[in-house]
Amino acid sequence: MDFHMIDFEGNLKSGVIEWGVVSCVNGRIAETRTGLCRPRAPISPRDAMIHGLRDSMLSDAPWFEEHEAAFRRLRNSGLFAAHHASVERNLLMDYWPVGAINVAESSGAMVQSDWGPWIDSRRVARKAFRGLGDYSLENLTGKLGLRTVVDQWAVQVCPDDRNRPHCALYDAIAAACVLLLCIRETQWDVRGLLRASGVSGLDQCMLF
Repeated sequence: MDFHMIDFEGNLKSGVIEWGVVSCVNGRIAETRTGLCRPRAPISPRDAMIHGLRDSMLSDAPWFEEHEAAFRRLRNSGLFAAHHASVERNLLMDYWPVGAINVAESSGAMVQSDWGPWIDSRRVARKAFRGLGDYSLENLTGKLGLRTVVDQWAVQVCPDDRNRPHCALYDAIAAACVLLLCIRETQWDVRGLLRASGVSGLDQCMLF
């Protein structure tokens, strides 16, 4: 099962100001990517306190729009996943409203994709590991014993000043580790993960 775990820093006002992608192949992390982007609007002091990014740091960064072809190639090679996937989905669709247009096998109808169907690692973890209360990434990595392995990956692949929580690639690594553990514990296939993610109409979903 191949998927790409995505995390964005930013919001609908500022746009995507940092992105991280962790590509998983055959149950393992295979590749990581990350980048900074120029904001569409000034970053608020409150947001800067959370993710540590300020306008002055991003003035020479490329616009996120320049990465459209790369994200379309990624989606063509595997499903997208995210922790609380509606956030990443809404940001992607704010830039590129149509992820893909496919023909549904069962009806022959044209289906407009929202870059999905999306695997939501937070929803999956709620069903795989019940009773944890707080399903934030920081709590999950602690409760599930993943903090050390996430930090080890971060030291290897994250930029030196972006290897902590609320940095896009770090959070994507954490979410990927959570989802991989869920898969090992439950043995769910891709449709099982999508059902746990709250995806309906799976019979008409075009996965690629």
